[in-house]
Amino acid sequence: MSTEGLNQFKMDLTKFRDEIMPNNHAAFCKMIAMTIDRGVVLKTPVKTGLARGNWQVTEGAPATQPIKRLDPSGEKAIKEGSGVIRTWNVRSKVLWITNMVPYAEKLENGHSKQAPNGMVELTLNEIKEAAHVV
Repeated sequence: MSTEGLNQFKMDLTKFRDEIMPNNHAAFCKMIAMTIDRGVVLKTPVKTGLARGNWQVTEGAPATQPIKRLDPSGEKAIKEGSGVIRTWNVRSKVLWITNMVPYAEKLENGHSKQAPNGMVELTLNEIKEAAHVV
């Protein structure tokens, strides 16, 4: 796609977004982000709470290191993630929800009997289903 075509595509998407939700775009994006964050945290299997506590929400760039937070309930991770999401500048920054424990990908791929269907894909499918998106 040419630069001119790409710019037109971006303008068309921006116009579409602004027409659909001119006043509620940010609130809608934040609600979806909070739903995803809560979903992946609570679907993460718990042995020690390290994997569940390692969900990190960052703005602008993904987390790059695991954190030493045991959070079997997920309450701390959700609270911290919600704080970042509430102040997120939706129009200018990308929001990242990451888990940097070395075995996170194994958990996502069904390695745990507690979460045989993973966390991320399952959460995203639930959101698509709730929105009737195929």
